[in-house]
Amino acid sequence: ARYTVARIGFSQLTVFNSSELAPGLTLNAGDGYSVSKMRADMRMVRSYYGSRGYADAAVSPDIRNVTATSVQITYRVVEGRRYLVGRVTIEGNDKTQDKVIRRELPMQPGENLNSVEMDTTRRRLKNMNYFNDVQVSASPSSQAGYRDINILVSEKKTGSISFGIGFSSVDSIVGYVNLEQTNFDISNWGSFTGAGQRFSTKVQLGSERTDFRMSWTEPWFLGQRLALGTELFYRDALYYSSEYEQSQYGFALSLRKPVSKHAYVRGEFRIEDITIDADTGTSPVFMMEDGDYLRSSLSVNYVYDSRDSNQQPRKGHKLDFGVTYAGGILGGDVDIFIVNASGSKFWNLWGDSILSVKGAVTVADTHGDSAMAVS
Repeated sequence: ARYTVARIGFSQLTVFNSSELAPGLTLNAGDGYSVSKMRADMRMVRSYYGSRGYADAAVSPDIRNVTATSVQITYRVVEGRRYLVGRVTIEGNDKTQDKVIRRELPMQPGENLNSVEMDTTRRRLKNMNYFNDVQVSASPSSQAGYRDINILVSEKKTGSISFGIGFSSVDSIVGYVNLEQTNFDISNWGSFTGAGQRFSTKVQLGSERTDFRMSWTEPWFLGQRLALGTELFYRDALYYSSEYEQSQYGFALSLRKPVSKHAYVRGEFRIEDITIDADTGTSPVFMMEDGDYLRSSLSVNYVYDSRDSNQQPRKGHKLDFGVTYAGGILGGDVDIFIVNASGSKFWNLWGDSILSVKGAVTVADTHGDSAMAVS
Protein backbone atom coordinates (compact mmCIF):
# COMPACT_ATOMS: atom_id res chain seq x y z
CA ALA A 1 0.00 0.00 0.00
CA ARG A 2 1.08 3.58 -0.64
CA TYR A 3 1.73 5.45 2.60
CA THR A 4 1.16 9.17 3.04
CA VAL A 5 2.38 11.60 5.67
CA ALA A 6 -0.39 12.74 7.99
CA ARG A 7 1.65 15.05 10.21
CA ILE A 8 5.22 16.35 10.55
CA GLY A 9 6.52 17.66 13.86
CA PHE A 10 9.51 18.16 16.13
CA SER A 11 10.28 17.14 19.67
CA GLN A 12 10.68 19.83 22.31
CA LEU A 13 13.24 22.39 21.14
CA THR A 14 15.05 24.93 23.31
CA VAL A 15 17.54 26.65 20.97
CA PHE A 16 15.37 27.12 17.88
CA ASN A 17 11.67 26.57 17.26
CA SER A 18 9.79 24.49 14.72
CA SER A 19 8.73 27.56 12.70
CA GLU A 20 12.41 28.20 11.89
CA LEU A 21 13.05 24.63 10.75
CA ALA A 22 9.78 23.79 8.96
CA PRO A 23 10.35 26.01 5.84
CA GLY A 24 13.41 23.92 4.96
CA LEU A 25 11.56 20.58 4.93
CA THR A 26 11.03 18.79 1.63
CA LEU A 27 8.66 16.17 3.06
CA ASN A 28 5.42 17.72 4.31
CA ALA A 29 1.96 16.70 5.48
CA GLY A 30 -0.08 15.29 2.61
CA ASP A 31 2.95 14.06 0.66
CA GLY A 32 3.67 10.45 -0.14
CA TYR A 33 6.04 8.92 2.39
CA SER A 34 9.66 9.03 1.11
CA VAL A 35 12.69 7.69 2.96
CA SER A 36 15.12 9.73 0.80
CA LYS A 37 13.27 13.00 1.49
CA MET A 38 13.08 12.22 5.20
CA ARG A 39 16.84 11.62 5.34
CA ALA A 40 17.47 14.84 3.39
CA ASP A 41 15.37 16.74 5.94
CA MET A 42 17.37 15.20 8.78
CA ARG A 43 20.58 16.40 7.12
CA MET A 44 19.02 19.85 6.72
CA VAL A 45 18.21 20.04 10.45
CA ARG A 46 21.73 18.93 11.41
CA SER A 47 23.21 21.51 9.02
CA TYR A 48 20.94 24.21 10.44
CA TYR A 49 22.27 23.53 13.94
CA GLY A 50 25.82 22.82 12.79
CA SER A 51 26.10 26.07 10.87
CA ARG A 52 25.30 27.94 14.09
CA GLY A 53 27.86 26.28 16.33
CA TYR A 54 25.95 23.19 17.51
CA ALA A 55 28.36 20.65 16.06
CA ASP A 56 27.02 17.72 18.13
CA ALA A 57 23.38 18.13 17.17
CA ALA A 58 21.75 14.80 16.27
CA VAL A 59 18.41 14.05 14.62
CA SER A 60 16.41 10.83 14.62
CA PRO A 61 12.91 10.14 13.22
CA ASP A 62 10.03 8.76 15.29
CA ILE A 63 7.58 7.21 12.79
CA ARG A 64 4.17 6.09 13.99
CA ASN A 65 1.05 4.92 12.20
CA VAL A 66 -1.94 7.23 12.28
CA THR A 67 -4.10 5.03 10.04
CA ALA A 68 -3.42 1.86 8.11
CA THR A 69 -1.79 3.83 5.26
CA SER A 70 -0.63 7.08 6.87
CA VAL A 71 2.15 7.95 9.30
CA GLN A 72 3.18 10.72 11.63
CA ILE A 73 6.86 11.71 11.65
CA THR A 74 8.40 13.43 14.66
CA TYR A 75 12.00 14.56 14.36
CA ARG A 76 13.65 14.15 17.76
CA VAL A 77 16.55 16.61 18.01
CA VAL A 78 19.36 16.34 20.55
CA GLU A 79 20.62 19.90 20.35
CA GLY A 80 23.81 19.66 22.37
CA ARG A 81 25.71 22.85 23.14
CA ARG A 82 27.25 25.60 21.08
CA TYR A 83 30.99 25.46 20.45
CA LEU A 84 33.52 28.01 19.28
CA VAL A 85 36.56 27.37 17.12
CA GLY A 86 39.71 26.77 19.17
CA ARG A 87 43.10 25.98 17.69
CA VAL A 88 43.46 25.21 13.99
CA THR A 89 46.26 22.73 13.33
CA ILE A 90 47.55 21.76 9.90
CA GLU A 91 49.60 18.66 9.17
CA GLY A 92 51.05 17.04 6.06
CA ASN A 93 52.05 20.22 4.24
CA ASP A 94 55.77 19.71 3.76
CA LYS A 95 55.95 22.11 0.79
CA THR A 96 52.88 24.32 0.99
CA GLN A 97 53.17 27.19 3.47
CA ASP A 98 50.71 27.27 6.39
CA LYS A 99 49.42 30.70 5.39
CA VAL A 100 48.44 29.42 1.93
CA ILE A 101 46.08 26.94 3.61
CA ARG A 102 44.89 29.18 6.46
CA ARG A 103 43.81 32.01 4.15
CA GLU A 104 41.35 29.63 2.49
CA LEU A 105 39.59 28.84 5.77
CA PRO A 106 36.11 30.42 6.05
CA MET A 107 36.20 30.30 9.89
CA GLN A 108 38.77 31.58 12.35
CA PRO A 109 39.55 30.86 16.03
CA GLY A 110 36.95 32.39 18.33
CA GLU A 111 34.11 32.19 15.79
CA ASN A 112 31.15 29.81 16.03
CA LEU A 113 32.06 26.29 14.98
CA ASN A 114 30.28 25.76 11.68
CA SER A 115 29.97 22.21 10.35
CA VAL A 116 28.86 23.51 6.93
CA GLU A 117 31.98 25.64 6.64
CA MET A 118 34.09 22.62 7.55
CA ASP A 119 32.79 21.05 4.34
CA THR A 120 33.52 24.33 2.54
CA THR A 121 37.09 24.19 3.85
CA ARG A 122 37.56 20.68 2.51
CA ARG A 123 36.14 21.66 -0.90
CA ARG A 124 38.28 24.80 -1.18
CA LEU A 125 41.49 22.97 -0.35
CA LYS A 126 40.67 20.18 -2.82
CA ASN A 127 39.96 22.75 -5.55
CA MET A 128 43.45 24.21 -5.08
CA ASN A 129 44.69 21.00 -6.71
CA TYR A 130 47.73 20.85 -4.41
CA PHE A 131 46.64 17.78 -2.45
CA ASN A 132 45.72 14.18 -3.15
CA ASP A 133 43.52 14.08 -0.07
CA VAL A 134 42.13 16.58 2.46
CA GLN A 135 40.62 15.65 5.84
CA VAL A 136 38.96 18.24 8.10
CA SER A 137 37.73 17.21 11.56
CA ALA A 138 36.86 18.69 14.95
CA SER A 139 38.19 17.38 18.26
CA PRO A 140 37.73 18.31 21.94
CA SER A 141 39.75 21.33 23.01
CA SER A 142 41.57 22.06 26.23
CA GLN A 143 39.37 25.17 26.49
CA ALA A 144 35.84 24.62 27.72
CA GLY A 145 33.25 25.44 25.06
CA TYR A 146 35.73 25.13 22.19
CA ARG A 147 36.52 22.54 19.54
CA ASP A 148 39.87 22.39 17.77
CA ILE A 149 39.94 22.05 13.98
CA ASN A 150 42.39 19.51 12.55
CA ILE A 151 43.37 19.66 8.89
CA LEU A 152 45.37 16.80 7.41
CA VAL A 153 46.54 17.08 3.81
CA SER A 154 48.43 14.74 1.52
CA GLU A 155 50.47 16.78 -0.94
CA LYS A 156 50.97 15.91 -4.58
CA LYS A 157 53.27 17.15 -7.29
CA THR A 158 52.14 20.53 -8.57
CA GLY A 159 54.78 21.11 -11.24
CA SER A 160 54.47 19.66 -14.71
CA ILE A 161 56.19 19.75 -18.07
CA SER A 162 54.42 18.64 -21.21
CA PHE A 163 55.31 18.58 -24.87
CA GLY A 164 53.79 17.36 -28.09
CA ILE A 165 53.69 17.58 -31.85
CA GLY A 166 50.75 17.60 -34.23
CA PHE A 167 49.42 18.48 -37.63
CA SER A 168 46.46 20.54 -38.75
CA SER A 169 45.14 21.86 -42.04
CA VAL A 170 45.36 25.40 -40.66
CA ASP A 171 48.97 25.72 -39.49
CA SER A 172 50.49 22.49 -40.76
CA ILE A 173 53.06 20.86 -38.41
CA VAL A 174 53.22 22.35 -34.90
CA GLY A 175 55.04 21.37 -31.70
CA TYR A 176 54.90 22.76 -28.17
CA VAL A 177 56.58 22.65 -24.77
CA ASN A 178 54.69 23.77 -21.66
CA LEU A 179 56.15 24.25 -18.16
CA GLU A 180 53.73 24.90 -15.29
CA GLN A 181 53.91 25.20 -11.51
CA THR A 182 50.56 25.81 -9.77
CA ASN A 183 52.08 26.13 -6.27
CA PHE A 184 54.85 28.54 -7.21
CA ASP A 185 56.99 30.69 -4.91
CA ILE A 186 58.98 33.35 -6.74
CA SER A 187 61.09 34.02 -3.63
CA ASN A 188 62.02 30.38 -2.96
CA TRP A 189 65.10 29.99 -5.11
CA GLY A 190 65.64 26.42 -3.99
CA SER A 191 62.50 24.72 -5.28
CA PHE A 192 60.23 27.63 -6.35
CA THR A 193 57.26 25.98 -4.59
CA GLY A 194 55.01 26.59 -1.59
CA ALA A 195 53.50 30.09 -1.82
CA GLY A 196 50.37 29.27 -3.81
CA GLN A 197 51.35 31.41 -6.80
CA ARG A 198 50.88 30.17 -10.36
CA PHE A 199 53.54 30.24 -13.05
CA SER A 200 53.49 28.89 -16.58
CA THR A 201 55.45 29.30 -19.77
CA LYS A 202 54.65 27.83 -23.17
CA VAL A 203 56.57 27.78 -26.44
CA GLN A 204 54.81 26.67 -29.61
CA LEU A 205 56.60 26.36 -32.94
CA GLY A 206 55.31 25.38 -36.34
CA SER A 207 55.67 26.02 -40.02
CA GLU A 208 52.94 28.67 -39.79
CA ARG A 209 53.37 30.07 -36.27
CA THR A 210 55.71 30.97 -33.42
CA ASP A 211 54.13 31.46 -29.99
CA PHE A 212 55.61 32.30 -26.61
CA ARG A 213 53.70 33.02 -23.41
CA MET A 214 54.86 33.46 -19.81
CA SER A 215 52.45 34.21 -16.95
CA TRP A 216 52.58 34.61 -13.17
CA THR A 217 49.68 35.04 -10.72
CA GLU A 218 49.64 35.97 -7.03
CA PRO A 219 46.15 34.97 -5.76
CA TRP A 220 46.45 36.96 -2.50
CA PHE A 221 47.96 40.29 -3.49
CA LEU A 222 48.73 42.55 -0.49
CA GLY A 223 47.33 39.86 1.81
CA GLN A 224 43.82 40.34 0.39
CA ARG A 225 41.64 38.04 -1.70
CA LEU A 226 42.79 39.96 -4.74
CA ALA A 227 44.55 38.08 -7.56
CA LEU A 228 47.31 39.92 -9.40
CA GLY A 229 48.27 38.47 -12.77
CA THR A 230 50.98 39.32 -15.30
CA GLU A 231 51.67 37.98 -18.78
CA LEU A 232 54.35 38.38 -21.44
CA PHE A 233 53.61 37.14 -24.93
CA TYR A 234 54.87 37.00 -28.51
CA ARG A 235 53.17 35.59 -31.61
CA ASP A 236 54.23 35.40 -35.24
CA ALA A 237 51.46 33.92 -37.40
CA LEU A 238 51.39 33.16 -41.12
CA TYR A 239 48.11 31.21 -41.16
CA TYR A 240 45.79 34.22 -40.80
CA SER A 241 45.99 34.90 -44.54
CA SER A 242 48.03 34.09 -47.63
CA GLU A 243 48.24 37.85 -48.27
CA TYR A 244 50.06 39.01 -45.12
CA GLU A 245 51.96 37.96 -41.98
CA GLN A 246 50.97 39.24 -38.52
CA SER A 247 53.22 39.36 -35.47
CA GLN A 248 52.53 40.82 -32.03
CA TYR A 249 54.21 41.10 -28.67
CA GLY A 250 53.22 42.77 -25.46
CA PHE A 251 52.38 42.72 -21.77
CA ALA A 252 49.20 42.31 -19.73
CA LEU A 253 48.37 43.15 -16.12
CA SER A 254 45.18 41.96 -14.41
CA LEU A 255 43.34 42.07 -11.07
CA ARG A 256 40.57 39.74 -9.95
CA LYS A 257 38.32 40.36 -6.95
CA PRO A 258 35.52 38.12 -5.54
CA VAL A 259 32.22 39.96 -5.11
CA SER A 260 30.17 37.07 -3.70
CA LYS A 261 30.43 33.39 -2.87
CA HIS A 262 30.25 32.37 -6.54
CA ALA A 263 31.10 35.53 -8.47
CA TYR A 264 34.13 37.68 -9.18
CA VAL A 265 35.11 40.69 -11.29
CA ARG A 266 38.29 40.72 -13.37
CA GLY A 267 39.93 43.74 -14.96
CA GLU A 268 42.87 43.63 -17.36
CA PHE A 269 45.08 46.22 -19.07
CA ARG A 270 46.89 44.96 -22.16
CA ILE A 271 49.35 46.76 -24.38
CA GLU A 272 50.86 45.20 -27.49
CA ASP A 273 52.67 46.05 -30.68
CA ILE A 274 51.10 44.52 -33.79
CA THR A 275 52.95 44.33 -37.11
CA ILE A 276 51.16 43.67 -40.39
CA ASP A 277 53.61 42.63 -43.14
CA ALA A 278 51.76 42.51 -46.46
CA ASP A 279 53.23 40.29 -49.16
CA THR A 280 54.79 41.93 -52.18
CA GLY A 281 52.36 42.18 -55.06
CA THR A 282 49.26 41.71 -52.92
CA SER A 283 46.13 43.83 -53.40
CA PRO A 284 46.10 47.54 -52.39
CA VAL A 285 43.59 46.71 -49.63
CA PHE A 286 46.22 44.72 -47.73
CA MET A 287 49.05 47.09 -48.64
CA MET A 288 47.14 49.93 -46.93
CA GLU A 289 47.22 47.97 -43.65
CA ASP A 290 50.97 47.29 -43.85
CA GLY A 291 52.89 48.69 -40.86
CA ASP A 292 53.14 48.75 -37.05
CA TYR A 293 50.20 49.43 -34.73
CA LEU A 294 50.08 49.97 -30.98
CA ARG A 295 47.02 48.43 -29.33
CA SER A 296 46.20 49.57 -25.79
CA SER A 297 43.08 48.01 -24.25
CA LEU A 298 41.15 47.70 -21.01
CA SER A 299 38.72 44.85 -20.37
CA VAL A 300 36.31 44.09 -17.50
CA ASN A 301 34.61 40.72 -16.98
CA TYR A 302 31.96 39.57 -14.54
CA VAL A 303 32.06 35.81 -13.90
CA TYR A 304 29.50 33.72 -12.00
CA ASP A 305 30.68 30.19 -11.25
CA SER A 306 28.48 27.74 -9.30
CA ARG A 307 30.25 24.56 -10.45
CA ASP A 308 30.88 21.98 -7.74
CA SER A 309 34.51 21.64 -8.88
CA ASN A 310 36.88 23.56 -11.10
CA GLN A 311 38.72 20.34 -11.96
CA GLN A 312 35.92 18.02 -13.07
CA PRO A 313 32.51 19.68 -12.57
CA ARG A 314 29.46 17.46 -12.34
CA LYS A 315 26.83 20.12 -11.73
CA GLY A 316 26.41 23.88 -11.76
CA HIS A 317 27.16 26.48 -14.38
CA LYS A 318 29.65 29.19 -15.28
CA LEU A 319 28.73 32.49 -16.95
CA ASP A 320 31.19 35.11 -18.23
CA PHE A 321 30.17 38.60 -19.41
CA GLY A 322 32.81 41.06 -20.57
CA VAL A 323 33.55 44.30 -22.40
CA THR A 324 36.83 45.42 -23.97
CA TYR A 325 37.72 48.98 -24.96
CA ALA A 326 40.84 49.71 -27.02
CA GLY A 327 42.22 53.04 -28.20
CA GLY A 328 40.46 56.32 -27.55
CA ILE A 329 41.55 57.78 -24.21
CA LEU A 330 43.87 54.78 -23.72
CA GLY A 331 45.97 55.81 -26.70
CA GLY A 332 47.34 53.61 -29.44
CA ASP A 333 46.41 53.13 -33.07
CA VAL A 334 43.59 50.57 -32.70
CA ASP A 335 40.10 51.81 -31.80
CA ILE A 336 37.75 48.92 -31.09
CA PHE A 337 34.91 48.04 -28.72
CA ILE A 338 34.07 44.38 -27.94
CA VAL A 339 31.18 42.81 -26.01
CA ASN A 340 31.36 39.10 -25.28
CA ALA A 341 29.40 36.51 -23.32
CA SER A 342 29.96 32.81 -22.75
CA GLY A 343 28.45 30.12 -20.60
CA SER A 344 28.57 26.44 -19.71
CA LYS A 345 26.17 24.15 -17.86
CA PHE A 346 26.88 20.72 -16.32
CA TRP A 347 24.63 17.80 -15.36
CA ASN A 348 25.60 14.58 -13.56
CA LEU A 349 23.75 11.71 -15.28
CA TRP A 350 23.56 7.96 -14.84
CA GLY A 351 26.77 6.01 -14.34
CA ASP A 352 28.55 9.21 -13.23
CA SER A 353 28.51 10.48 -16.81
CA ILE A 354 28.63 14.24 -17.27
CA LEU A 355 26.67 16.25 -19.82
CA SER A 356 27.90 19.76 -20.59
CA VAL A 357 26.53 22.45 -22.89
CA LYS A 358 28.64 25.46 -23.83
CA GLY A 359 28.05 28.56 -25.90
CA ALA A 360 29.56 31.96 -26.64
CA VAL A 361 28.83 35.14 -28.56
CA THR A 362 31.10 38.10 -29.39
CA VAL A 363 30.28 41.43 -31.04
CA ALA A 364 33.03 43.86 -32.10
CA ASP A 365 33.06 47.23 -33.84
CA THR A 366 35.34 50.21 -34.31
CA HIS A 367 34.81 53.57 -32.63
CA GLY A 368 36.17 57.06 -33.10
CA ASP A 369 37.86 58.08 -36.34
CA SER A 370 40.01 54.96 -36.73
CA ALA A 371 39.03 52.22 -39.15
CA MET A 372 41.71 49.86 -37.84
CA ALA A 373 40.24 46.96 -35.87
CA VAL A 374 43.07 44.52 -35.23
CA SER A 375 41.98 42.00 -32.58
